[in-house]
Amino acid sequence: PLLYHFEGHRTEVSIELNLDELKQVIRAIGFVIEEEQYNLETEYDQNEQSMLHSVYYCHYMKLVKPEQ
Repeated sequence: PLLYHFEGHRTEVSIELNLDELKQVIRAIGFVIEEEQYNLETEYDQNEQSMLHSVYYCHYMKLVKPEQ
């Protein structure tokens, strides 16, 4: 599943699409997925002096919108 900033917040509006739904929207608005990489290990919001580190496994897409 994808991680969204406002996921689970009842007072915030959040559209939470899964990856396949997101790709459908990307294509529907005219973008072409030129490159994809899966499970890229990415560290986020960490303190080098702390033992606590957050690691996410991300999906990377390079999108291009052809000129019409």
